[in-house]
Amino acid sequence: MSNSTIKQLAKKHKLHHWRAKKRPELTEAHAAERLLWCKCREHWGVEEWKIYMWSNECSAERGRGKLIKWVFKLQANKWMPLHVTTYKKEKDL
Repeated sequence: MSNSTIKQLAKKHKLHHWRAKKRPELTEAHAAERLLWCKCREHWGVEEWKIYMWSNECSAERGRGKLIKWVFKLQANKWMPLHVTTYKKEKDL
C-alpha cells in the first residue's frame, strides 16, 4: 500500500498523526506531594502568591536517542495518557 493511499484513508476517517507528546513521569508520590503543596496554600490570597515566580523554562539534552513515537488517532485523543510518552527527570533532588 502506498503512502498516498494511507494518507487518503486516514483523511477519510478523520485520523491525524503527530509525535507523541512528552511529559515528565508523574508518579503517585509526585502527585501526592503536589496535592499536599496545593492544600497547604488553598487559602492564600493574591499577596501570598506574589512571592512566587512561575516559569515555563525547560532544559534540552543531547544524545537521548532519536526514537520518535508516532500516534495515529482522532485529534480529540491527543492528550490521553496512552498517547503521551513519559520520561524520568534526571534533575530530581
